[in-house]
Amino acid sequence: MLKSLLTPKAIFGVSIGLVIVLVLCFVVFNPLGTSEEETKYLSSAELEKIVNVSKLSTAEYVYNGIAEIANDEGEITQRIKYDATVRAGIDMEEVSFDIDNDAMTVTPVLPDITIDDPELDVSSFDYMPSDPDMELPAIISVASQDALSEVESSGGFYQTAEANLRSAIKALTLPIISKYGYELTWDDEGKGKGVDGAKESEMGSGNIAEKEGADE
Repeated sequence: MLKSLLTPKAIFGVSIGLVIVLVLCFVVFNPLGTSEEETKYLSSAELEKIVNVSKLSTAEYVYNGIAEIANDEGEITQRIKYDATVRAGIDMEEVSFDIDNDAMTVTPVLPDITIDDPELDVSSFDYMPSDPDMELPAIISVASQDALSEVESSGGFYQTAEANLRSAIKALTLPIISKYGYELTWDDEGKGKGVDGAKESEMGSGNIAEKEGADE
């Protein structure tokens, strides 16, 4: 659909400051009640409290697109140029954790990544060959559907979103997981999104994927 990707910007919806505050609060108040004389195990509920930061946007793309409108015979009669911003993310309340106290591993269970409705810059609209005989809401609808179609067909968009989601989960949980001797693992069976599985500890492999752009 004559699309060109202008600026891919992978973003974290949680700031470094929030991560630090959450981790420090957890360590200072020590809700698990661990002492030197006894062994305490992590629970999924405790980790869910740490990552519960509501909606998390993990990828943002800015598109310069051209939507095409055809007549009943399939002939292109109108083209609409537009600029759109598309974000993907998850509801962090849906994140859970599988904990194996024998193997001392924690595996996040992540919900499907969802794509928000595109944000369109109405001032960017341009029409070829001329202004269409359409109301503005109809034009916005055509451009929105075109932008969503482009994003959903782009495997790279989902890969970026999932890689940054994992980095956010890691940043929030790894200090606590490592403190109690657990390792963070990822279950990629059946994912098919091109993000390799990994086992990470405090001295582990670092971020799963390098972030592009800047934090928002």
